[in-house]
Amino acid sequence: GASGNMLKTFACLTWFFLTMFALLYGSYVVNHSWDFIDAVYGFILQAPDLTPNMGLFWYFFLEMFDHFRLFFLVVYQINVFIYALPLAIVFRNRPMILSYALLSLMVLFQSYSNMGNLSLPFALIPLWSHLYPYMRNFLLIAGMFFFTSLLAPSMWYLWIYAGMGNANFFYAVTLAYNTAQVFLLSDVLYAFLRHQFHLKNGLSPKTKDGKEGIVIMK
Repeated sequence: GASGNMLKTFACLTWFFLTMFALLYGSYVVNHSWDFIDAVYGFILQAPDLTPNMGLFWYFFLEMFDHFRLFFLVVYQINVFIYALPLAIVFRNRPMILSYALLSLMVLFQSYSNMGNLSLPFALIPLWSHLYPYMRNFLLIAGMFFFTSLLAPSMWYLWIYAGMGNANFFYAVTLAYNTAQVFLLSDVLYAFLRHQFHLKNGLSPKTKDGKEGIVIMK
């Protein structure tokens, strides 16, 4: 019942915080200091290093006035957390698709992103092989990832080594790369929800008049 679910939730949260405390305390024992918290977690949250990478942060904060930095830093960082609750509510009984969605969002909105970080969400995609027929933009997404993986090192070389480009060229590639991540995540979630709908209502659901209906997912 409800009390049993609350007890399980409380036990899960308790073990989570105990495990986190044990890991942090173990790091403290090794380093003999708590400075690692600011050096690791503070560095990621504050994003002080604006070295160009495949993420969304560096160019935006490089061009921004300093007195706006804190506001937009909060706006950017909150994206990693703000989607967790609604996704957890919608997929509360589907932990695997929820894990995939949260991992994809963390890769998308992390301060210092690179193409290697996407390997874990990519490794989970074969789990949804039964959803491939429901995906709408697979060819577009595959093309975007393919061309951005070729253009990113090319634009970097032209900008940094050849001196024939500028930061706008490289950042345009990173925008396309991150847009492809958004398309991929939304396409997988759409395919999953449509598949669940068909499992529940059949491939040809009926209207109130008993006629064959048309399913439109919005």
